[in-house]
Amino acid sequence: MSNSSAVAQQIARGLVTAGVTEVVFAPGSRSAPLVYALAPLAEAGLIRTHVRVDERDAGFLALGLARGLRVKEARRRASADSDASDLHEAGERASDLRESGLREAGGSRGEAPVVLVTTSGSAVANLHPAVLEASYGHLPLLAITADRPARLRGTGANQTLDDQSQVLTDVRAAFDVAVGGGSQVGCGSELGRGTAIDRVVHDRVRGVDELLAEAIARSVGRAETGAGGERLSSGREQPAAGRLQDSSRSQPGPVQFNVQFDVPLVPTEDELGEWIAEIEEMTGAEESPEHDLGYDHGQGQDGGKSQDGAKSRDGGKSRPLDRGRIEVALPLNSTVGSGPTIDSEPNADSGPNAAAGPNAASGTSAGTIIVAGDAAGFSADQLIELAEQYGIPVLAEPSSPLTAARTFVPLHDRVLAERSDLRAAVRTVLVHGKPTLTRPVAALLADETVDILRLPDNIDEVELVLSGGAEADREGGENADDRPRSWLEEWTAAGSALASVPAPTVVAEITEYLAGSEITLFAASSNTVRYLSAVSEVKAEIHASRGLAGIDGLVSTAIGLSLALEDTVVLVIGDIALLHDVGGLLTPSDEQAGDVVIVVLNDDGGAIFSGLEHSQNHVTPYLQRYFTVGHGMDFSDLATAYGWDYSQASSFAEFVTAIEDTAASAGAHRRIIEITLEPLGRE
Repeated sequence: MSNSSAVAQQIARGLVTAGVTEVVFAPGSRSAPLVYALAPLAEAGLIRTHVRVDERDAGFLALGLARGLRVKEARRRASADSDASDLHEAGERASDLRESGLREAGGSRGEAPVVLVTTSGSAVANLHPAVLEASYGHLPLLAITADRPARLRGTGANQTLDDQSQVLTDVRAAFDVAVGGGSQVGCGSELGRGTAIDRVVHDRVRGVDELLAEAIARSVGRAETGAGGERLSSGREQPAAGRLQDSSRSQPGPVQFNVQFDVPLVPTEDELGEWIAEIEEMTGAEESPEHDLGYDHGQGQDGGKSQDGAKSRDGGKSRPLDRGRIEVALPLNSTVGSGPTIDSEPNADSGPNAAAGPNAASGTSAGTIIVAGDAAGFSADQLIELAEQYGIPVLAEPSSPLTAARTFVPLHDRVLAERSDLRAAVRTVLVHGKPTLTRPVAALLADETVDILRLPDNIDEVELVLSGGAEADREGGENADDRPRSWLEEWTAAGSALASVPAPTVVAEITEYLAGSEITLFAASSNTVRYLSAVSEVKAEIHASRGLAGIDGLVSTAIGLSLALEDTVVLVIGDIALLHDVGGLLTPSDEQAGDVVIVVLNDDGGAIFSGLEHSQNHVTPYLQRYFTVGHGMDFSDLATAYGWDYSQASSFAEFVTAIEDTAASAGAHRRIIEITLEPLGRE
């Protein structure tokens, strides 16, 4: 058998063993050995494959799949753990998970990367936007990039880059595998920013299995993760808080596995037949109704039992993994009046050192808030429980799981900006996810007088322990509902007062309607997610690409999320962002299209710039041509060209009719609902 076919099959075995279930292809000749190795696995139901004609769209589809798989696992876990009632029980469950050997601080139980397969040359570079989002959004992707043999580098050979394994920056690691022997691996820096590449030479192709295992471990955040726990206490001098969030060694992310395939690239008829026979033997030995997970194109089968009754994908051979333990020392105690004074009316003189008085906030949480951003699909039930039990105000962005907390503060950015007394009283901020949406929050997190405690995204997968007075207070027997809630009430009342101000715009009505519906909502960047941050009530499960908050690839990402969840996803997106990913509207005839309803808010250009510094009078002449960039187009013809249903609305009532008619229709949805808006900042 040729080296290329043998190595491709070796990689295919390793992916299945590691639990990979989703593989996305972009067509190409140099990557053909991987097609012939992986396609039969899909036919046997061991994996599910997806094909997109554009590498850029393939990358973002994989991004959505990775997020969706994580959300799906969180939902499964939440359903299994629905009888839990407090942090103590959550800690006991976490201990059980640790014993099961399937969790670790950086990744998720049973998490495996989504695999991307591309050919050589500029095809690899087209993955870069999705790889960057995966890196900063902490999503596990494994880009298997086919390459020419090293002997062709530097010779000007067709579609041959001199160092293709270094094209994708911000990967957790970059591997360069020669199928004929002699492989290299470059490992990203501590922060995963693609700098400080170290080279390690491996001695033969015997290293393919080892290299692939290491690549997968780095992608899911299991490589070189320190055992034991971290203790987070107040004070910026505690470096552990920052390490938990920033270190690539404990965070999932993208990895490049570059393979130098040589000709022949196609297996012989006998070689392909032998491979298919081997796959049939594997599946025949393990056939069981448990293997059918309902995917039309198949999904990974399991080989050994895990704790929820399903079979683990490594044949039951997983070794126990150390799981992180976080001890958080909060300034919580049960003495009323120990916190800062908050007067019944806003008072700029109130602050952390104000004297306690009759209106003093409860000491249970006074001075402490939670700031939450996107957590890449991870749940945060422990943190929600903590906030509700101790009355901690939650300042959460739309795609944060903490919008579900009963202590959620609506319009928190305006509260921070307009209630100087509350802002000045903040002493400690617990940070979850990646809050990046508003400048008031950014200013708060940059305030050197405030203690910042950063928690890991996967907070439900670590053992969260409160230390000192906080734990004693919780177990003191006092009913949490009977405690004074002045601190929390001041925040929620301030947010509710701002939210009660009428905002009769069509966009406000639409986003309020969608956020208040029990749906899966994907929010585009720029103005769209900001519209959602102004809603007063969130019932929808909101997702967004907030790693770098770009506007590219969002259609493909939403489709990937839908395919992973096997559910309808409503994508709310601006016209410019939709134009950025027009290619994502194309689904090849043999591929699953997903179930996506696109609500496009068309204000004819990048309206967000009209609300930024670029609208100042002295620079206004440059605004329209160089920033907002009007296009004068609607999306009816594009919808028709790409096979999507289309409807248009110019009022809230028309929108409700369109969305309800869509929801009532049978089968999967592929509809664009266009909302025509007046352009901002135009004369």
